[in-house]
Amino acid sequence: MSDKEREKNPIREDAIKYETKNPISKTLLKGYFNALEELLRTISFNNVYEAGCGNGYITKFIRNKYNSIAISASDVSENKILVAKEEISNVSFSIENIYKLTKQCDNTYDLVIATEVLEHLEHPREALVELIRISKKHIILSVPNEPIWCIGNMLRFKYLKSFGNTPGHINHWSKNTFIKFINQYCSVKKILMPLPWVMILCEKNYNNTVLLGTSHKDL
Repeated sequence: MSDKEREKNPIREDAIKYETKNPISKTLLKGYFNALEELLRTISFNNVYEAGCGNGYITKFIRNKYNSIAISASDVSENKILVAKEEISNVSFSIENIYKLTKQCDNTYDLVIATEVLEHLEHPREALVELIRISKKHIILSVPNEPIWCIGNMLRFKYLKSFGNTPGHINHWSKNTFIKFINQYCSVKKILMPLPWVMILCEKNYNNTVLLGTSHKDL
């Protein structure tokens, strides 16, 4: 997606990404969803919360795979939530700030998901702490795998002026640095590498007191 396209219709940003006709991009996305499905198959859950759901493409994928579970999803964009509500039924959507999920109680969801979210945030640690707070046990996270992501963009002649960095990406993790970041707050259980992403299944650690009263420090 070009900067001009993004400026013209940011609400359609997700559609341009997930409904791409480019055969290479379609293959990469297939690998991404296969990895997500693999992680989902390794755990049991009766309810799910997705933070930063955008237009709801991941939400819809989970809804189609697990039609009997309770799914809640939120995004800070009211317009994106309106689109998601039109496209997906039997999901509880809400407008919420990932830093303060005030409508959600502690230890509520068997599974909490935030995919392609943390790289956009000024304070990813604060968001992660909030995701862990509302989780009973499992959390699934994914981010671009750097520098592979930027290199891939440059090979496609995308965002050359910013050396391949996608607009809006302000955090950059490799596999190892992302695992190091996550391991400070919860236990990493499974790591998948669908090109060009890092996808992690982790578990809440109820004994991890670092979450309480810690000053902000992001990696």
